[in-house]
Amino acid sequence: MSTSPATGRGRLSADREALLAQYLAGLVEDSQRITPLRPGAARPLSFAQQRLWFLDRLQPGGAEYTASIVLRLTGRLDAPALRQALGAVVARHEVLRTTITTSPEGVATQTVHPPACLALPCVDVSELPGGNGAAGAVELVRRLIEADVWRSFDLARDVPLRARLVRLAADEHVLAIAVHHIAFDEWSQEILHRELWTQYAAFQGGAPATLAPPPIQYADYAAWQREWLAGDVLERELDYWRVQLADLRPVTPFTGRGAVTTSTGRGAGEPPADRPREAALDEPGAVLAFEVPPATTAALNALARQARASLFMVLLAACQVWLARHTGQPDVVIGTPVANRAHPDTQHVVGLFVNTLVLRSDVSGDPTFGELLASVRRTALDAYAHQELPFERLVDALQPQRDRTRTPLFQVMLAVHPEQPPDDDGGLGGLGVCNFPIGRTAAKFDLAINVHESRGALHGSIAYHTGLFDAATVERLAERLTTLLAAIADDPSRRLRDLPVLTPA
Repeated sequence: MSTSPATGRGRLSADREALLAQYLAGLVEDSQRITPLRPGAARPLSFAQQRLWFLDRLQPGGAEYTASIVLRLTGRLDAPALRQALGAVVARHEVLRTTITTSPEGVATQTVHPPACLALPCVDVSELPGGNGAAGAVELVRRLIEADVWRSFDLARDVPLRARLVRLAADEHVLAIAVHHIAFDEWSQEILHRELWTQYAAFQGGAPATLAPPPIQYADYAAWQREWLAGDVLERELDYWRVQLADLRPVTPFTGRGAVTTSTGRGAGEPPADRPREAALDEPGAVLAFEVPPATTAALNALARQARASLFMVLLAACQVWLARHTGQPDVVIGTPVANRAHPDTQHVVGLFVNTLVLRSDVSGDPTFGELLASVRRTALDAYAHQELPFERLVDALQPQRDRTRTPLFQVMLAVHPEQPPDDDGGLGGLGVCNFPIGRTAAKFDLAINVHESRGALHGSIAYHTGLFDAATVERLAERLTTLLAAIADDPSRRLRDLPVLTPA
């Protein structure tokens, strides 16, 4: 998913920091107005939706593009008000009640269905042995929710959102919402969260909340995107990315078994990962957590300020060094998600706006880390100024060698999220709300690194293909990344070859 929007609860996300810098520098022009579609007009898919629709048809029944919101609710719950609130959110955002219709010629369009009473089935496990929130019941709930969250959507028949409520006790419930990524991104999650609890509080009083209607619907944006991103605009964006990614070599498999090159030059690696790539196709993903201590985090933030960069840019440069040391290649590409909501009309609309940028760096020549950071900063700012080109159109234009076991153009994703609020939102008429962790995850990339700052420290996770990597391998990779970050924080003037990625042991 994408980086989160900026809210009053945290700092600007990395992409919005860069976007703000571009606005201040006068590099971003105002976009033309998005006009709502007239009734009965054709509703094409956006470019991102078209890619997900194609992938769904290529491999139907998968759940890797299902987003989940699973919340533990503590206190007196008004279940009817919650159902009404969720229904009100779905009524406000057409994309959440949309199916995909395919013509005989194979052209896909969006079909919006009228608002309807939303089902919120409730499963009561409070009377089961070990109920009332005991560990056994919680594990049962976790398995139940995982099965529901990871049940696939039929995009032609199913609206892309479903929900379930599980009752553990009179004052303890779990709300699980599953949404297909074709209608949703991380910014959308913030919108849903905010509107859901606003509506919940209102329905407890007997009436829906008075909220301003969204200025547009997602289908309006999709139609505008296809009309705007054509002709000279499209060629200008494509020209920029063709230059940035010219002569991009096929990705060398990530060396997972422990090999680290002694320099950033090209070198022979050990066999890719722990197992052949084909084994990863149908294997689930897993997540390993890691933490960067407060002292290192503070030094990295200070380095970012000194370099007039963002924390994201510091972490991106570090990950590129880390990746180069493991692959033996100085030409490094990493993918990163951007919210892609520069147009003001998109700020409060649920939908799939997120885009993926491919950020490339050359770490040859043994520069200092500070010199590399300056280069990464320029690359990132330029990329954000050209973030409107959908990743799907970029892949079509570059025509890389395709392999269904690999993401085109890059294999490692980095996302840096805004500072997280305390886990418990509270303040909902005595109802406490916090995340309910579920164990299973999807692995869309070989490695996906997610980082956020909380209470002065960086908290990270690496999602990985269990078909490719053993947990012990990823644990070593995380240890090497934190070792590298500590060395950068200690002295960013060191040359890349002198930055350690191995602990003394």
